[in-house]
Amino acid sequence: MTLRLGTCVCPSLLNRLLHLCGSLQVTHPELAKRILAEKYSLAATWRRGEDMFQVRGQNGLLLNSMTPLPVVAGQEQIQSTADQALETFYPIAPTIDLQNTHVYQEKSDTGFREDYPYPHAHTLFLMEMGNTPKLLPEQLRAKMVMFTFGNALARAQALYGKEPRVLEKPIVVQSVATNGRLFQFVVFQLNTTDLQSDSGVKNLVWVDEDQPLYEFAKVKPLIKKKVVQVPAGLSGYQPETFKKFLALYLHGAA
Repeated sequence: MTLRLGTCVCPSLLNRLLHLCGSLQVTHPELAKRILAEKYSLAATWRRGEDMFQVRGQNGLLLNSMTPLPVVAGQEQIQSTADQALETFYPIAPTIDLQNTHVYQEKSDTGFREDYPYPHAHTLFLMEMGNTPKLLPEQLRAKMVMFTFGNALARAQALYGKEPRVLEKPIVVQSVATNGRLFQFVVFQLNTTDLQSDSGVKNLVWVDEDQPLYEFAKVKPLIKKKVVQVPAGLSGYQPETFKKFLALYLHGAA
């Protein structure tokens, strides 16, 4: 019988991985300048064309830091994005699946007080639990991009105001999502808050998808012709996936 990755297994696995990574504080003292936050509420607002957009609500477990993440793409790569054409869905509007709602306050809020000692969003952790998840993997990755962008935009607006601009110091936010076996990794770099049109400098995102931490999780061993094919417990550990998890966790502290 395959182990059900329910509401207990997934959070337990993620918490143990975070605890394991956090134990490296002895050799990486910068890790002491971070803290995990739950149930914080984000709000980020921007305009594009004639539409106004908002990302808001609670969105996972956030690792915050006293210091910002290092920039991933340098100035040369950032400037080169101005020459890149964005894909279009024309004649279908890219907002076709978004929910329309009445908004009475254009709110931008990181979810933390101005004097919070860990103001920089480092990594957002999301869990998609159960054997019948609400989101497909590609939808989960879209959620990761949306909320890394939202966290970065809210921070940029808190630092520089709501006037659209190309940022002198880009803001980087990471995300890790898992269903307990497969891991999704996202790194988002906010280069500009000028989102009105397709022209000019653009923002960047890197995505690594569907990385298994292990192949199988069995409550009972799989036996065929009296031979154990797959033993009970976790089988087929994939160390490269944990290395990626660790690399994102240590980013800015190594």
